Amino acid sequence: MKKTLLFVAALAMTLGASAQELITFTEAGGYTADTKNGSFTFKATETDKTDKPYNRGFEIDGNTAYFYDGDLTTVAIGDCDKFDFRLKSGGASKASYRYIILDAKDKGTLKIAARTGSNSATDRTVVVAQAGKELYNKVVVESSAQAVSNPSQTDPSATSKVYPYINVEVPAAGEVTITFPVSSINIYSLSWATEGTSSISDATADKGAVVSEVYYNLQGKQVAADAKGLVLKKVTYENGSVETVKQILD
Repeated sequence: MKKTLLFVAALAMTLGASAQELITFTEAGGYTADTKNGSFTFKATETDKTDKPYNRGFEIDGNTAYFYDGDLTTVAIGDCDKFDFRLKSGGASKASYRYIILDAKDKGTLKIAARTGSNSATDRTVVVAQAGKELYNKVVVESSAQAVSNPSQTDPSATSKVYPYINVEVPAAGEVTITFPVSSINIYSLSWATEGTSSISDATADKGAVVSEVYYNLQGKQVAADAKGLVLKKVTYENGSVETVKQILD
């Protein structure tokens, strides 16, 4: 059977319970059935019709985009997160499909890398809600991106667009819905960090000596300590606590 989808989640499972959970997409394809990955469920099953179900669900294709969580006017391209595949909603969210559910076990922060891919689209929104209350409802536009220098061997003046992340504070445990009420949205990554998840640089508690350090790429695969590019470093301390930090290794 041909595999139609490969997407990776889980630093919550691979890096320990206190780690940030990350989902990226790494293979072209698509799916029609509701699919759970970590804390997220992708609702793709259309219950009111049965014809052409693939076109009603999510699709994945190759498409490169850069995202950064901070001031886009001063960022260097090497500090940005680069994703090579996107999840396409294929249209507006419906009652039974084309939306995403986050099963939040505690309060925390949801981060979404999203863009429309259409310069003419000025009304497409991403809405995040919990228990009937909107936590986020804003228009996503291509003009929010910033051109950042990204020279190549053939074009030293080349630039790439860098897009801002969507950050949503989730105030309590419970089901969180991510919908696209107007039209199609492209998702490049989703991450979920419960309150208390912190970077190594922010840690202040006495955790004892470092027991181990393990590195992972954005696909959740373990890599060597001298791997190049953007990695996630898992640090385990004497008291058993585990923390992760995002690093760029030269």
